[in-house]
Amino acid sequence: NSILKFNNYNIQTTLGCANNLDKFSTSNTNAQLKYPIGLATSPEMNLINNNNIGKTGQTFWLVSPNYSDRSGALGRSVGSSGSMSSNYVHGTYGGRPVVSLVPSNTPIRGEGTLSNPYVIE
Repeated sequence: NSILKFNNYNIQTTLGCANNLDKFSTSNTNAQLKYPIGLATSPEMNLINNNNIGKTGQTFWLVSPNYSDRSGALGRSVGSSGSMSSNYVHGTYGGRPVVSLVPSNTPIRGEGTLSNPYVIE
């Protein structure tokens, strides 16, 4: 019964990345993104420390894996209540796109809703 486990992604206290090959961005030629958008990771959801962001009423996937065993692979997800959990990847959940901003870009106005989105200048 072999199991492939991944690191505990919930204990990270910073999003800084020491490995240049993992610093995905549109300007990093070693890990270049064509579009600066992706899925959130477990550490990002942990650092947000605000379950209201995760309380969407639906379960959605994070990009972070959890483990794999004879039954299948499990990935990290956020439940409708905003709490993180693990689910088999054959589950039919949605994704919530995220965009990374530099710290100097803070919302000028808006609530982050469809009718009143954040405005960043």
